Amino acid sequence: MHILYIHQHFTTNAGASGTRSYDYARYLVQAGHQVTVISGVYALGPFVDKAGGLIQTRIIDGIKVVIINVPYANQMSFYARVMSFLLFAMLSVIVCFRESRVDVVLATSTPLTVGIPALLMRWLRLVPYVFEVRDIWPDVAIALGVLRNPILIRLAYFAERLFYRWAARVQVISGGMKKILIDRGIPAEKITVVPTGVDLTLYENVKPDHSLRKKLGWTDRLIAVYAGAISDANGLEYVIEAAARLKDDPRVGFLLIGDGRRKPDLMEQAQRRKLSNLVFHDKMPKRKLISILADMDVGMLILKDLPDFRIAMPNKFFDYLAAGLAVIVNFQGDVATQLNQVGAGIATDPDDPETFASAIKRWAESPEELTRTKLAAKRLAKRYDRKEWAKELDKILMEVALQRQ
Repeated sequence: MHILYIHQHFTTNAGASGTRSYDYARYLVQAGHQVTVISGVYALGPFVDKAGGLIQTRIIDGIKVVIINVPYANQMSFYARVMSFLLFAMLSVIVCFRESRVDVVLATSTPLTVGIPALLMRWLRLVPYVFEVRDIWPDVAIALGVLRNPILIRLAYFAERLFYRWAARVQVISGGMKKILIDRGIPAEKITVVPTGVDLTLYENVKPDHSLRKKLGWTDRLIAVYAGAISDANGLEYVIEAAARLKDDPRVGFLLIGDGRRKPDLMEQAQRRKLSNLVFHDKMPKRKLISILADMDVGMLILKDLPDFRIAMPNKFFDYLAAGLAVIVNFQGDVATQLNQVGAGIATDPDDPETFASAIKRWAESPEELTRTKLAAKRLAKRYDRKEWAKELDKILMEVALQRQ
């Protein structure tokens, strides 16, 4: 089976972003399928310094990766991002139609515009597609105030309905997302769930990297780490407030790893408030990050308090679990439910950073409780092994491909 996998922000372990598509593509190749990935040039991905020409092709772990030299970065202006999405979608159409004997297309959003080449493949070449939804767009963009133009909002909702209608399957990453789409009128039997998951093989026998802890002089501290984008959606002011409440406690340190448009302002806030217990660090490749995470104690999962985020199960959640970190989140929803069920972490009040600070302090005061929580996190991670979930994805794609016959 030839699978055409469209993901504008495709990233390997050499990049500094989520590797879900890379791992699933790799496992599909190992299962005997031909996989062609169409990727853009994401600022957190592995192709930033290597893309040459408009379109180039590489073979990575058996995956044919077609790189379209259209840049994207979270720091771009709104209209620059929109142009990046549209240009990538248009050029993807050309790449799609150059591929021969395609059996099924898997288009993964965000952005929503990846549905354009998938839809045209369905209409013009009768190739069925699976439309994967990893964020409910355009709802999230509207809630964050990123998308405000009423004409663009109407166009986005029209495109969303069109992509859902013509998709053979609409794939989501959580049960909460499935419920939302059912409420919107999409038949339950059309919706499949394949969670983000985690590549557990990366964390097998990983050696904790103590270098950052030693450099900070936090050898004996409980370190709470956040690793990911530092953007408007994350609401990391919440961590600033929590750190301020614990700035005189020598047992606790906060580490924020990553980049994004909000980072300079947050750094200025921390400096102004003299938060020596909070440190920012640049993004790092996945392979280095996992050894750093293995040396941390608590993984922070922070999002703005918006209804659309309560169904979120971000990449970093699974990485924290696999690294054996106790997880603390500032929102209710699928993640909080999972953590509470097995004792792998705590959900705090999104409007009160004091509850967040108190939870961190409690773990600092009770190493035994922290150890139990970290062990529970490791056990929970086993439910989300990408290698096992790739078998479910394989089954879904095979069923869709057979519809063409």
